[in-house]
Amino acid sequence: MSRSADFDELLGILDLGRVGEDTFIGRHPSRNPVRTFGGQMMAQAFVAASRTLNSDVPPSALSVHFISGGDPGRDLEFSVVRLRDERRFANRRVDVTQDGQLLTTALVSYLAGGRGLE
Repeated sequence: MSRSADFDELLGILDLGRVGEDTFIGRHPSRNPVRTFGGQMMAQAFVAASRTLNSDVPPSALSVHFISGGDPGRDLEFSVVRLRDERRFANRRVDVTQDGQLLTTALVSYLAGGRGLE
């Protein structure tokens, strides 16, 4: 595979399938690793959370807890919980599971900057 094809494949794993309003399915790279990598789940959880925003607010914080390893032969399910939606900020929790087993949970905060101290 060329370097460009490798890069396209890596970006392709961020293209999650939507199976519900707040539920997404993610896949692994075609050359399956021996395990599911945390960075992959973190990036996919961020994408899932961002796709549920009601307004265009930039991300401000991301906290991820890795609980269990996953099977790279099976897809991942991303369930987004909308914790808070306001005009200038939002909060999301994303649970990453396989067959009902929690692998990772992520908290993502979004905050639109405003005027600072004068």
